[in-house]
Amino acid sequence: MIAYKPIDSLRGVFALFIVWHHLCPVLHIPYNADLGNTIVLFFFMLSGFHISLTWKDKIDTNGKEFLIKRCAKIFPIQWITTLLFVLFGINLVSLWAIPFHLSLLQSLNPLWQINFTLNIPSWFLSSLFICYLFTPLLLKYFNHNKKSASYILIGVSLCFTLFVYVLPDSIGRRWLVYINPFSRLIDYSVGMALGLYWEPIKIFLENRLGNMKKVCTLFEILGICSFFFFMLYEPIFILNHYNIVRYPFILLFVMIFTFSNGYISCLLSNKWLNYLGVLSMSIYMTHGFILHFMAQINEFPMWIKVLVSYLCILIFAYVINLILPFISNKIYCLRR
Repeated sequence: MIAYKPIDSLRGVFALFIVWHHLCPVLHIPYNADLGNTIVLFFFMLSGFHISLTWKDKIDTNGKEFLIKRCAKIFPIQWITTLLFVLFGINLVSLWAIPFHLSLLQSLNPLWQINFTLNIPSWFLSSLFICYLFTPLLLKYFNHNKKSASYILIGVSLCFTLFVYVLPDSIGRRWLVYINPFSRLIDYSVGMALGLYWEPIKIFLENRLGNMKKVCTLFEILGICSFFFFMLYEPIFILNHYNIVRYPFILLFVMIFTFSNGYISCLLSNKWLNYLGVLSMSIYMTHGFILHFMAQINEFPMWIKVLVSYLCILIFAYVINLILPFISNKIYCLRR
């Protein structure tokens, strides 16, 4: 059985990094890092990878079931957070944005008044929703045409990279490259492809490294260092728009911590870090609400504001996470 605990824990840790990425500008903390681009790419690829592992053998006859389960999981938190932002009038630039957000279609709209308003980070969930809509077709094609599908995916990735290279640096570039769900579908599909090839890769790793914990730990350290290199090394930021550059190292990172045979993976299997992974989506989707109010408080020292921000976000995410399963189950039962 594939171990998910270390990679799930990292998902929670990276959600906290995203909070820091958005917290620094709010608190006017100077920093020179690129947490957002690399971590968001990791989330899309990891989502495709996990979906592929879970559904590749049953998608042919359960495509509708897949979509119902996915929608029942992601729509409730989007509705809750959208309602909060509307009620408090936060980032409500246009009333036209509300139906787009409620239907999780905001990332399809290139206008910033639609895709980058209300709960701004929810563009990620919108693009992920579009990826889910294409998943049954993509997985079926991958299952029956694995080799040709891989070549097509490589070709599409190269063509999109060339397109980004010649694309003028304009106001619409951010939507096309960063938010546009069809560009993110490429990232998601690369993760799915890894999931389809994972079994032979896993067998190979078990045969070569199964009893070599120290060697596995070395790979884990190298994987973490590589991840931080892409986030913290300023000269590499110029490549932010070219996700294909980061595909190999993120795929390796996912493989290393899914194989999870080193000492760092053992530490990441801690139940508290695992629960942080469970909260990761709630942390991501609710942190903008908390940070909006923290930005208006100037009386406290900066370290207290940082501490209070994280504490409030974690508590809020915990409460939301308690509510979500009930709503999701109700939606799932109704849609069936």
